[in-house]
Amino acid sequence: PPFTGETSTAVSLMHVTKPVPTPSSLNNQIPREVDDALLKVLAKTPGERYPTCAEFVRALEGAYEASELREQRERLTEARSLIEQGQLEAARNLLATMTVPNRPDLQETLAELTQMLKRAEQYAHGVREWRAAKEKAQSVLDLFPGYPDSQEVFVALGLRHKPRTL
Repeated sequence: PPFTGETSTAVSLMHVTKPVPTPSSLNNQIPREVDDALLKVLAKTPGERYPTCAEFVRALEGAYEASELREQRERLTEARSLIEQGQLEAARNLLATMTVPNRPDLQETLAELTQMLKRAEQYAHGVREWRAAKEKAQSVLDLFPGYPDSQEVFVALGLRHKPRTL
């Protein structure tokens, strides 16, 4: 209920004198886009209300669609942020749960983020492989400090300095 009080008279007085609070402020499960449609249907003056139930239904459907789009955009923004922070598993999980409506702008963003995630995962894999290779090469150098490096693998891994030539 929009108003509560100790007595029914107090509640009735609030209905007459106070503006109706936004529904989303009373229940956080109601998307804020729905507030306008609900406030209009609850208008105190009949002329300010929807003239037909069908118009109210269209306004409510439009408001829910707008809230869905906002939520999808927020999730895409969150996924981008997770990728940029290197939280690839969380980004992958978030993107896997998304169902983007038939909106080219959102579909393009989802495709872009999917590619961005794929590249970030490939890079992370390459870094892990490079570190493993460096550890193996270091173990060779630990066992055989003078091991020849004709292809400069140790140099490329940062384990030796490139010999100077005159």
